[in-house]
Amino acid sequence: QGTFRHIEEGKKPVIHNFDTIKSRIISAFETHRTPQIWNTGELADSLMGEHL
Repeated sequence: QGTFRHIEEGKKPVIHNFDTIKSRIISAFETHRTPQIWNTGELADSLMGEHL
């Protein structure tokens, strides 16, 4: 989708609240008892930021 943050063209990335992401991941681990496939690229994009 063009979310590479160092180019002018394309979609700008959205940095999500770390605590919200953390709580949702923990909830998923506690809830699901069957194997799950996670899109780690999307997860990494949500957590990225120059301040981290």
